Amino acid sequence: MVNGDHDDVLALREDIAAVLAPMGLRLSEAKTQVVHMADGFDFVGFHIQWRRKRGTDKWYVYTFIADRPIRSPKAKIRALTRRTSQLPLGYVLKRLNLIMHGWANDPVAEF
Repeated sequence: MVNGDHDDVLALREDIAAVLAPMGLRLSEAKTQVVHMADGFDFVGFHIQWRRKRGTDKWYVYTFIADRPIRSPKAKIRALTRRTSQLPLGYVLKRLNLIMHGWANDPVAEF
């Protein structure tokens, strides 16, 4: 997190690129974004955002699970729990358990 204006951030980005270059690393122009923390950003399956804590004037960085990793388990759960489903209850409960257990252990994994 950088205090300053957009030009300060871009200058820092160039400094970081200069440090990484001798190591054989580089910043990807397509993947490296400059965003305001209030807008937040997605990183490794999580959405990171600066928000004010309810009831106070203090600001904190919050980490949420991003929308994309949640879509797959939600779709699987919807498919299993349709109102018109004729699947046996035992099978549905076992499948739901597997889906939720797998998602809870690795929230950024694709199902």
